[in-house]
Amino acid sequence: MILKIKKYGHPILRKRAELIKEIDEEIIGFASDMCETISSRKAIGLSANQAGVARRIFVAKNEERLLVFINPKIISQTGAEIATEGCLSFPGLFGEIERATKIVVSAISLQGKETKLIARDLLARAIQHEIDHLDGILFIDRADKKERKKMLSEWKGLRNLY
Repeated sequence: MILKIKKYGHPILRKRAELIKEIDEEIIGFASDMCETISSRKAIGLSANQAGVARRIFVAKNEERLLVFINPKIISQTGAEIATEGCLSFPGLFGEIERATKIVVSAISLQGKETKLIARDLLARAIQHEIDHLDGILFIDRADKKERKKMLSEWKGLRNLY
C-alpha cells in the first residue's frame, strides 16, 4: 500500500519516534508499505513519522536494494560534505546541507538481528537524513542560517502546489 506522506507543518514531523520493542506482523507490513512508497516516489529514503507513525523505523535505497532499519543509531561518523538534499515532506524543495561522508550505523533487521553497516556518500547522507526525522529534526534545521532562510522562502511559494 502506498502511504500518505506528512508535509512540513504536521506535528508528527517534530516528534521523537518511539523505540520498537517487538517486530510483529504489523511492523513487517508497515516496512513493506514503506518500501512500496519510496519505490513509487523514486525516493531514496522514508522514515515512519513521515508516514504518520511515530516509531523508530526507516527504509533507504542502496543502489537497487531497499534496506530496513529498526531502532537505528549512528555509532561513528567521519568526513563532511555539503550537497543538495530534498525531502518527501517538502516536495519540490532542495537545499545545501552538510553531512558526514562515512558513517557506521547499528540497527535491528526485520528478522530481529542486530546489524552494523558502514555507509558512504549518498547512502550515508540518506541514513543521517532519516535518523534526523526519527529525532524530530528536519533537513532545514541542518542548513546554515542563510540557506535555511532561502529554503523557507522557497517553501512558502511551493507549499500550496502540493
